[in-house]
Amino acid sequence: RVAAAAAGGGSAAADRVERVLRELQAWGGRPPFQAFNAALACYTGAGDWPRVQGCLEAMEEVGYTPDSDDFARLAEACARSKDVARAEAFMTKAISLSVKPNLSLVNAVLKVCARAGDTAGVDRWMARMREAYDLAPDLVSFNTAIAAFAEAGDPSAARRLLERCRNVSLRPDAMSYTPLIRACAPPRGEESSLGRGREKAGSDDTGPAEQARLLLQRMSDERVMPDTTAYNAALHVCVLSGSLGRMWRIYDMMQAEGVVADAATYRTLALLYARCGDIERAEDILHRARLDGHGRGARELDLLLSACGNAWPRDNQKAERTFRDMLAAGIKPSSQSLRFLQMAMGKDRAFELAEELDVPWTAPDGRRPGTRTWAAA
Repeated sequence: RVAAAAAGGGSAAADRVERVLRELQAWGGRPPFQAFNAALACYTGAGDWPRVQGCLEAMEEVGYTPDSDDFARLAEACARSKDVARAEAFMTKAISLSVKPNLSLVNAVLKVCARAGDTAGVDRWMARMREAYDLAPDLVSFNTAIAAFAEAGDPSAARRLLERCRNVSLRPDAMSYTPLIRACAPPRGEESSLGRGREKAGSDDTGPAEQARLLLQRMSDERVMPDTTAYNAALHVCVLSGSLGRMWRIYDMMQAEGVVADAATYRTLALLYARCGDIERAEDILHRARLDGHGRGARELDLLLSACGNAWPRDNQKAERTFRDMLAAGIKPSSQSLRFLQMAMGKDRAFELAEELDVPWTAPDGRRPGTRTWAAA
């Protein structure tokens, strides 16, 4: 009955589950352990932490103790809200009930720290795993920690963790390397000066794109097959650093390894040309994506609008056709779509076209939108 009440999830399901549990308790005896487990899953899915706490207390009252896997699920649910304190509180609660933490529970807390960008917490739990609970970190532990440090802008620490992973006889996989590849991207602020499709002569031999390529090569040398996600990360580094030649060399590596390109691959290839204003080349790549079975959605059409806006001279006719195609396909233009349209057609003509096509606009002052204030309603 609890599982049926939990169907659909959300706060309404949590209300239904609570009513069923009360009915079961009112009938005397104690509800089965599985009923409480289903209730916990429903409450955590709804983010209803007061009910989670109440359910744990009700379980204690009738003599049930959640196991380490139950607490792991509760801790992992905290990752959505990046709530490190709550995840650690669940670990403390488990220990207070004499539940011995297993690797799943510690990894769940580690994941919440990583998601929150708490690298100090990641370090602390990687150490505590072995020292306090006599658990050896597994590949999931290392991959979580590597990603945390790479995303926090500390690739050196991430590389050291990769070496530690090897030293304990664990074999890194594509998920171990992909955060390191992403971390090769140029710092924010530099990408705008580099990512315009022109490589600086002689500067890319040790630049971001080459670092990404070398990591892919290292993966292949160590018989770790790079997957589509790893290649897409490397291609994106090339876009941000404006490394057109290396972008295509990495794509050739991808093809040679038999790794299947997905829609994101083609969008990334087209992005660099869109930034350069090369409409024809961007459209050609997106056409190839369609031939491979990838539909043309909002992101693809935004890329074409961007190419029109970056082209010189501006191609306002192509921008208008693309915008009309977007509406004909039932795609609602975003504020980004409208910004690209303005770049390509000018503010006044873009606004007139939107009015003609009944695309609503808003501006804080209620007047004709300005460059920094207008957006789709």
